[in-house]
Amino acid sequence: MISRFTYRFGLYNRLETDYQSSNLVSSSAVNHMNISDLILKRLTPGQISALQLLGRTSESIGVRAFLVGGTVRDLILDRALTDLDVSVECHPQELTASGHINTDMVEKISPFGTAKVTLSDNLIDVAMARAESYPSPGALPEVTKARIEDDLARRDFTINALASSITPSTWGEILDLHGGLEDIDSSCLRVLHNESFSDDPTRIFRAARYLSRLEFDFDANTYDLIAEAHDGIINLTGTRIANELEKIFLESNPLDVLQILETWDVLADIQSDLSVDNHLKELMLPGGYPSNDRKLMGFLLLALPLLGTRRRELCERLSLATAISSPIGDLDRIDGLSEGMKPSQIHARLTSCHDAALEAACDYYGGWVRDQIVLYQTKLREITLDISGADVLAMGLKEGPEIGRVIETIKSSLIDGEISSKEDQIKLAQSLLTPC
Repeated sequence: MISRFTYRFGLYNRLETDYQSSNLVSSSAVNHMNISDLILKRLTPGQISALQLLGRTSESIGVRAFLVGGTVRDLILDRALTDLDVSVECHPQELTASGHINTDMVEKISPFGTAKVTLSDNLIDVAMARAESYPSPGALPEVTKARIEDDLARRDFTINALASSITPSTWGEILDLHGGLEDIDSSCLRVLHNESFSDDPTRIFRAARYLSRLEFDFDANTYDLIAEAHDGIINLTGTRIANELEKIFLESNPLDVLQILETWDVLADIQSDLSVDNHLKELMLPGGYPSNDRKLMGFLLLALPLLGTRRRELCERLSLATAISSPIGDLDRIDGLSEGMKPSQIHARLTSCHDAALEAACDYYGGWVRDQIVLYQTKLREITLDISGADVLAMGLKEGPEIGRVIETIKSSLIDGEISSKEDQIKLAQSLLTPC
């Protein structure tokens, strides 16, 4: 049976090709094509060699293996590939049974049957083909080993429910059971079933990322389902929401994604006063991040417009790790700055603040706040004393907290320009001493 289809391939413009139907599935309703030429064109020789080894190994133990999901989608769209995702109809550990893949090549196996496999110096995400069921809306799924057809049926959107065989006998042949190729051609983002967002509300965040990144549009039904899915966001754990926000902060245009979520009231579902204000719109434009740590900076910028107590509540809602919640807490110290502060007061307030918090606040507030932060970063924190606690002890002060207070007083005077030389510091220390 010969089927004739026309699809968009990015740089290929419109490529019209005859595709011979394969033996992967028997349904005549399935679209068939082969992307072996795309694989050869887009992947490195090492990546191709690794996939061929996985395909041969899978076939030798009687199972099928496929490139899946976003990897296939981005190959067809001629977009940059960030990962190679492979699905096999067995547990990843079973791949070592043939002897072609050593056990030390397979690592980080998760409860869901996913693993990192290193082949030909290439790291490949290998997952067991699985079926999923959700015990309750928003809960993590329960998984069972399954065929590739079941694995594709559990996915979020039709454009991600595509597989390309890496088994030698069917290398490059596409398996499309849900109209993903047609939706790619029409730039349509469509869920596979009506319970998709209630089963896994994190798909709402993914939908916003795909709309922004791929410049696709929803079909009418998917848009309606988004509007009905707010309860699911409320029921998500903080960790799962935080993971989705981290992915957004790593997008090329996180502002666009956040604005889409705000339009859908998803940000308000996370916390009622969470929003994207005008200052964030300036800072979150592509290339506008004031730091290389995009995840941390994203959370800081999102928290900046909130009042102090609400920032802490956001950290608790998202179960943020200390590495992120602590810099967010530093924003309260920065908020305590006031115009006309002495340099020593600025130093005392900012001295323990994380650099990323200072960067975020500097760009967000501007004006005199920026001036004070820049003064601290470029001058005040570089000021050091010429005497130490040991010197003060030698002058006759008893060991204890009083030493710290004396040293702090001397440093404040030095920062404020009231003293300068080592001799000045010694004289001030002597005047502050309480005799033994």
